[in-house]
Amino acid sequence: MQNRIGIHIGMSFLEIAARVNDEEHFRRYFLAEISESDAIDQFLSELKPPADTHLHISTKWTERIVEKRIGAQMAMFVTEGFQNWPQLRQPAFNKRVLRQPYRNEAVIPSDYIFGISERTDASGKIDKSANIEELEFLHSKLQLMNIKTISIGFLHSHKNPENEQQVAKYFKELGYEVLCSHMQKEANEVSRWWRSAMDGYVYELFHEYRANLKPVFEKYNLQPHYIDNHSELFTENKTRYFASRFGRAASLKDYHNESQHILYLGLEEFTYINPQLILDQFESEFGPIAVSNVQQQKMGIQPTQIISPCDWKIFQFEKRELGFEPGPMLMGKSVTPCFLDLLFVNGQMDSISSLEKQIRPNSKSRILESMYTYTKDTEFEGKLDDLVNQMRETAYKKLCIQLGKLVQSKEKIIVSGPLAKMMYPEIKSKIKSFQLELDKDSDFIDSLAARELGA
Repeated sequence: MQNRIGIHIGMSFLEIAARVNDEEHFRRYFLAEISESDAIDQFLSELKPPADTHLHISTKWTERIVEKRIGAQMAMFVTEGFQNWPQLRQPAFNKRVLRQPYRNEAVIPSDYIFGISERTDASGKIDKSANIEELEFLHSKLQLMNIKTISIGFLHSHKNPENEQQVAKYFKELGYEVLCSHMQKEANEVSRWWRSAMDGYVYELFHEYRANLKPVFEKYNLQPHYIDNHSELFTENKTRYFASRFGRAASLKDYHNESQHILYLGLEEFTYINPQLILDQFESEFGPIAVSNVQQQKMGIQPTQIISPCDWKIFQFEKRELGFEPGPMLMGKSVTPCFLDLLFVNGQMDSISSLEKQIRPNSKSRILESMYTYTKDTEFEGKLDDLVNQMRETAYKKLCIQLGKLVQSKEKIIVSGPLAKMMYPEIKSKIKSFQLELDKDSDFIDSLAARELGA
């Protein structure tokens, strides 16, 4: 059998699954305590893998960059007259019609979107090429703004990319990183533009993250391969950096039978994955982005979703999530209970690899004291056990109801992820219309799926 290592780098945890010389090795690291490079170096120093070992990596780097808005400061070139399109076509979050609907802040401010006087018609015929004097002026402007990354989105460039290629060539020769929309064959203009913009936005930091790990892999003579949205491997390709966002879901699809639905119950997120449905676009907070992806649905209950009383003197799960910084109360930093704290109070979190060191000795009493304080002047005053049980019941019912809307009855659902073993019995007791099956490899499924890709 081939020697293989799979690594999954999440938002807060890094996990590794290795099979070397027919021996299995698994490890999970908490990234608030150790860097990605040190964690991998520590594991490999103990493992001492042969140089011919296959190394596959899925990451959440792209999500981290976009969610925290820490991507490259960049410019976007579009066809003159269409500078407002990327923002005008962002989804509005208001349920009713307003004069000024609320939209998320875009990763590229409107001041950084420039129109270029060029035109390609719908058949692909070039009506007007870009003017060199205009490009020279934009170059001087970008120098003043200290911008080194550009995305280009011209109308109908998927029919004829000549104008995009001309502009890209000019700026590449001046040392800019340039991402073009014609690389995508999607007919929707804005989704292609957003894809080139997102490729550019994540490029700089993604490249930096890769560079930070490179010395570690060179030390052990290993060649890392990253997983993209098609379950395909790449080493260095800036047009696939954003697509790697979907690498984990794609590898899970391949690891499990493609006809099986997946309920993923991880430490960082609860997600439904439908391997049967491949979407042409990703519906992001900025609008559609041209990147094919396995259908995923974030569940209505998440591991670190906050519990709080509401105005009607009852308790609810807020939309907000704590994340792992500060994390659940069981880790000793937060003062706000969340869903994972409910599992911990019920004695279900002690067996999770890498969390045993994070759990503080007095956490259970702190969680109960906090929730007891919440019960004052509510129907649960003095009934702490009832509150804990009701919130757990509410969470499971919410998960099951949502799952029932996503999956047709009598179809098979694989329950996987680090929290699957502890949550499976409760979910199974509430769902009778599906074939529910617990994944035997659930604890380290992210890194295991990456490791076995192409095996």
